[in-house]
Amino acid sequence: MKRDTKINVGISVISTIVAIAVFGGAYELYGNYEYRKWKESFAHSVEWRGGLTVPSPDPVLMWEYRPNFEFHSRYSIKTNNFGFRDKNFHKKKASNEFRTALIGDSVTLGLRVRQGSTFTSLLNRMAKRRNPAVKQDFMNFGVDGYNAIQVSELLRTKVLQFNPDLVIYALCLNDFDFEDASGLKIRYFRKPRSFLLEKLKLAFGQIANYDSLSDEEYHEFYFRMNHQRVYDEIRNMKTLLDSRDIDFQIVILPIFPPEQPDFKDYPEKDIHSRIDTELDKQKIVHLDLLDAFRASGRSPGYFSRDVWHPNKTGNLFIAKQIYHFLALRYEIFRGAPIANKSSATNEGH
Repeated sequence: MKRDTKINVGISVISTIVAIAVFGGAYELYGNYEYRKWKESFAHSVEWRGGLTVPSPDPVLMWEYRPNFEFHSRYSIKTNNFGFRDKNFHKKKASNEFRTALIGDSVTLGLRVRQGSTFTSLLNRMAKRRNPAVKQDFMNFGVDGYNAIQVSELLRTKVLQFNPDLVIYALCLNDFDFEDASGLKIRYFRKPRSFLLEKLKLAFGQIANYDSLSDEEYHEFYFRMNHQRVYDEIRNMKTLLDSRDIDFQIVILPIFPPEQPDFKDYPEKDIHSRIDTELDKQKIVHLDLLDAFRASGRSPGYFSRDVWHPNKTGNLFIAKQIYHFLALRYEIFRGAPIANKSSATNEGH
């Protein structure tokens, strides 16, 4: 009797395992079929595919921009000889040149504003007016949709070859999101490892249901999930740049809640505070722009096109704050010759 019971239990266990395996295999086959259909449809529906944005040979970056290309739609993006939204670059740096590399996502890129209205372009004009005797270049390495992991990889594989003197990472709160902010783009360039696992992660709250979250819930969800990985990437960037005697700074950008009359009751202030604390701990020079936007007394909508992207006015405001911050720290931004380009202070922020 006991032997029969053990056999029956064994058969039940084996049957369950086989059923799960069959179901899992069938689900993956169906997922692959649906993915191929979706990818083909998505490729025809997006503006950038096959033109501006192309697959990257680097699996971490996933996508990059086509060099020497001009993209026209609701906005225009013209790339240089290396595939960045800027004038043509030269890898060799002149002896009298000070290079500042701006790295980040679509905010650094200047999405939805004209090329000359990005804060990178505006910084170049400010530097030329303040110190025309010295060749200064603010170089735009922004790529839309990049998260902190991709930005770190971009720095390592592309930016360093241009020998910058200073690297500024424009950190946006959605850089903590490795799944949703650019979810469709990520999905297009990187097929999910398992469609069943993806479904289970969504069901158990390991991936946010983007459409069901408020802006505040969304940013808190991904900050809580990924902040340690982002901090690790920032630490890696600092270590890499320190080894090459290149200065590193971070500019923290707020979001722009369209429904708010001003920044006084800004919903993500606690996230900013936690980032500031971590950067202080890592001894990384940083500028949190939330205070400046709050002091302006203006509404978020005055500076922005949507919750993440500043408009022309917002880009100008950002450029002024960054340049003022740099002028406090570097004599070269106050009109000094190239020999005095060293940092003027060692304060954290």
